[in-house]
Amino acid sequence: MIGYREYIEQTQPITRRLFDSLGEYREMLRETLSPVAVIRHTGEDDFHRKYQEWRQQPEIQEQFNHAEEARIRLDGQFFSMHVASGSIIHIAYQAIKLYSAETQFPDEYAHLLEGVNHGIPTITRFAVGRDVRGIPLGLVIYAGRNQYNHMDDGENLKRINLNIFNALARYEHEEFGYLNPAFELNNEHLDTYSTNIMSALDWDSYDAFLEDINRSLPDA
Repeated sequence: MIGYREYIEQTQPITRRLFDSLGEYREMLRETLSPVAVIRHTGEDDFHRKYQEWRQQPEIQEQFNHAEEARIRLDGQFFSMHVASGSIIHIAYQAIKLYSAETQFPDEYAHLLEGVNHGIPTITRFAVGRDVRGIPLGLVIYAGRNQYNHMDDGENLKRINLNIFNALARYEHEEFGYLNPAFELNNEHLDTYSTNIMSALDWDSYDAFLEDINRSLPDA
């Protein structure tokens, strides 16, 4: 088996290209934003009159048209964006799976093992890295990769994955009984959560990705 540093060197070119692709998608997303009117008015009728005057300006109409065209282009690219995100997560998953030497599951995260009856040594290897919304970074990667690779399983994923997604969905919202739809596995509008996992990890660049992986595997 190749060493950790060689793994990083060999995967660096494709990982950088994947991040470049995500950067292009983010730029497309920014282009979908329509202009916003800031209007001083004396009442509802005055507002509507001034808004219509603003809205009918040729340059404003052109900006709305550009945003609509960008939305149409982006609609056809969403799955590709999820694929790029899922591929990055899988590269991180493999690094931890191959090179983590963690053998002790942290007590403060023991609640994530509720109902988990097997595979704990493997799961423990991923209990590394900084805290991400109340979960070790490695376990967020673990669950994100498994959901992406088994997206058709929905809520039939293994219990540890369900526990992690449930913790992400409830993070800072549990007292209100609110579940964050970005991580709720029965969200009928989502098939894959890889892009949302990337957002939770705050991975907006290759450098951010590499810093987290290096810090998660200090002895590799």
